[in-house]
Amino acid sequence: MRNRIRLRRVLSAALAFVICILSLPYSVGAEEILTISPAPQDTAARRAPLAVTLVRQTVETGHEIEFVAKATADEFNSLVLYAAGKNPTENKPIEAEGQNTKRNTATTLIDIFKQTRPVKSFYFQLKPYQNKKGVWEVCAFYTPFFGEKQVVHTGLLHDYNTGIIYRADGTGAVGIGYDFNFAFDTYYASDDPWQRNFGFCPLYDKIAFLIGDYCETIRVPFEYNGKKWMIQIWKGIYSTYMLGGEIGLYNKPLDRETEFYDCAADPDRIQMSFTVYLGDELIVESEHKTTWWQTAFTYHKLARPRDLTLNGKLTLRDTAMAKAFVESLRAQAPDVTVQRIGKEVTFTW
Repeated sequence: MRNRIRLRRVLSAALAFVICILSLPYSVGAEEILTISPAPQDTAARRAPLAVTLVRQTVETGHEIEFVAKATADEFNSLVLYAAGKNPTENKPIEAEGQNTKRNTATTLIDIFKQTRPVKSFYFQLKPYQNKKGVWEVCAFYTPFFGEKQVVHTGLLHDYNTGIIYRADGTGAVGIGYDFNFAFDTYYASDDPWQRNFGFCPLYDKIAFLIGDYCETIRVPFEYNGKKWMIQIWKGIYSTYMLGGEIGLYNKPLDRETEFYDCAADPDRIQMSFTVYLGDELIVESEHKTTWWQTAFTYHKLARPRDLTLNGKLTLRDTAMAKAFVESLRAQAPDVTVQRIGKEVTFTW
């Protein structure tokens, strides 16, 4: 009976979340989003969520809208305590937000697993990862009723040197396609995300509002080394509550007429990085590294995409490629300031 009640609570929370997401004003533009989005004022309120709390907020019109407003690190902190062998609910007052009536969500899910699966024990523990100093892996340990203790290596790593959480296979934290940096509350594209399998076409930008993305973009097509290439740049609002930008590298055969590009393969990748500013305030910055897709976005009080400034740096494959890119960029976006030295290009948008 107790298990059913707990399971019902989890399912009810999940259903409420789905209803909330479906009720978001997908048809509105970035200007309207700014009037209804929460504006976190401090670092604690901007902490990226592993679990989020649904709250209700009334806008000036009096129309109530349910949306994810307060991001907390409660679930992650609980897992850290579990890894250290401590009880996250011990001597901890029950709060109205972020916790079950008895325990928080992480604890409840583990208890459900223990009581509905044929195991005697189940827990998470951080273990040193290979010979990498300061890098720990989240491992799951369980003991069946009939058998010895087993360990599951999740591949989820936490690098305490940089604050980044990622997967060893390059697919991003918990396979979402992004690595997450706790030190800066920032999401970065992982080395080999699932998005790489789907290439790029203009339709993606047209339906981006469905996931809360409201961005300005520049597409820079050019020909180089027997292929049609495109470098695309974005800046703006991501997932309704974040600011940031991205740069993507794509190509396709010369005889492909459709506007569908493949994500650049490993031999075609280039070095790229960027920063995004709101006035004089640095919002995000990315590492200059070899990749096909560079992203960086973080929780922040929102702003119009046109009020953001993106400074990009590209180290292309050679001078010929750099020249072709710069010529097309100047034609596509005359207002962008661009400079080239050899195969290195910098620009300000």
